[in-house]
Amino acid sequence: MGAAVQEITFTDVDGEKITETWYFQLDESDAAEMDLIHELLKMGNPEQYLRDIVENHDSRALLNLWRDLLLASVGKRKGKLIIKGPEIVEEFRYGGAYRAFFSELITKDDAGASFFVKIMPENIQQQVSEEVSRTYTDEELLAMTWPEFYKAAGTEKVEEMDKRFIPVAFKRKTGGSQAA
Repeated sequence: MGAAVQEITFTDVDGEKITETWYFQLDESDAAEMDLIHELLKMGNPEQYLRDIVENHDSRALLNLWRDLLLASVGKRKGKLIIKGPEIVEEFRYGGAYRAFFSELITKDDAGASFFVKIMPENIQQQVSEEVSRTYTDEELLAMTWPEFYKAAGTEKVEEMDKRFIPVAFKRKTGGSQAA
């Protein structure tokens, strides 16, 4: 299992500019401790979950999610190991690196979604990849419930859907689907 490697430049408590290498990864036990596996499986698409938070302007949810993920996933390399623990979290959080990296992540166009997926356990990354690359036939899309259709389309807003889904959405709205 790989880790996301980040060079983070920040100003330390003495006012000196420092660049450090930090490692971020969540293995299955980390994610389970955070109840993330359950939540990710329930929502199906972590990238869409983040987009929903951003679209709903739920900044508190986004900030809480990022804080929890960063602090649960942060580590330092020691030989072939990624070492995590309270001391590493404390150094990251209060030494300046957390503040600098956190600010960078939440201002990205994708609200940090690509990083979010990158640090997930491999089985979650695989599930996301399969979900994103899944191609549905028109018949499958018409037979879905509305929540399933919106999940497949990635949004409830027709104007934001990929052009592949728009004709099916109109067909569904005009009675072309029996799904509830």
